[in-house]
Amino acid sequence: MKFKITKLLVITALLGVFLSACSDDESTSPNSSNTPTPKGSFEAIINGVDFTASTTYAILEQDTAKETQVLFLSGEAGGTEISIVFGESDLSEAFSLGTHSIAYLRKEDDTEKIFGRIASSTVTITKSDAATKTVSGTFKFTGQETGTAELINVQSGVFTDVQYRISIE
Repeated sequence: MKFKITKLLVITALLGVFLSACSDDESTSPNSSNTPTPKGSFEAIINGVDFTASTTYAILEQDTAKETQVLFLSGEAGGTEISIVFGESDLSEAFSLGTHSIAYLRKEDDTEKIFGRIASSTVTITKSDAATKTVSGTFKFTGQETGTAELINVQSGVFTDVQYRISIE
């Protein structure tokens, strides 16, 4: 039951991020596009194999009416994407340092596979800089493929100075 609730939470958070991607965004200058040039690194070991993202991105979605925010981080390479989603109860824009616990991995091969979080998952924010809009941290988790018993082990995950854009609802 706990896994189903967590799975529902992850799906709901991801849908919220994707559905609100067209909302008003903060701009750093009058002529800027609201999408920063991807910056930062995102690495992990997936079932004993090194993974280094060729693309990293992050969105900080703020709901001013509810005074909450959700940060969505992702690293992708060769059809494999690791995503981390977590929220804060205030709009401080700087995420609290410490441990959070929602992560998943999507792997595309002949068919798309999604490995959701199960009991063991740790995401630790080690640095958050609101001025440069970057976040750094570590993560690890064991995921189970949706609808099967297949497990995937993600260890030694590190994201460093991943730049995020802000989406305001």
